[in-house]
Parts: sequence; C-alpha cells; structure tokens
Amino acid sequence: MRTWPALLAAPLLALTDQQVAYTLAAWSCAEQNRVALHAVHLLFLGLTLLSLLPEIRFLRPVAHTVHTGGSQDREVLLSLVALFVGVTSVIVIVAMWATNWIMSPCIA
Repeated sequence: MRTWPALLAAPLLALTDQQVAYTLAAWSCAEQNRVALHAVHLLFLGLTLLSLLPEIRFLRPVAHTVHTGGSQDREVLLSLVALFVGVTSVIVIVAMWATNWIMSPCIA
C-alpha cells in the first residue's frame, strides 16, 4: 500500500520539525544565527513533500475512471485521506517556518 508515507510519515515529520526547531531556538538566539532554523524547516518541508508523491501519482490515473464499488473505492478514499493529512502537515510546517521569518527566536 502506497498511502502510509503521506498518512503516517508526514505528520511525524511535522512533529519532528517542531521539536528540532524548538531545540535549536536557544542556540539560534545565543549565536544570532537563524540559518539553521530555516535549514531545518526547509529540510522537513522537502521530506514531507516527498512523502506526498506516491499519493499524487496514484490519484492521476484514477481520476478519469468510473468506479463500481469495492476495494478500489476504498483505496481511492484512503488515498484522498492520506493526501489531506499530508497537505495539512505541509501547511503546519510552512506556518511554523513563517514565524521564523517574522519573529526573532530571542523574543521570549
């Protein structure tokens, strides 16, 4: 099944991004260097987008076929749910990254 990267890995990557960025915030403030924070968000955003590729490839040929029910409809539904979860994880990472562009890590 090709849905597990977007369904499971994408939210785990978003949570790991948050943890690593939070861990690097004190160091970034002490060194006055925000490049590491941006690199972390960019890395995890890229990995999360890579986890969505199997879902996008799976939906393309299925979009033009007629379904009669059964297991293929379940696969399409699970693929759509996985795509939704993956896109939500991408939005979360972008939102966390946007705060690094707007605010300094030393504001606390």
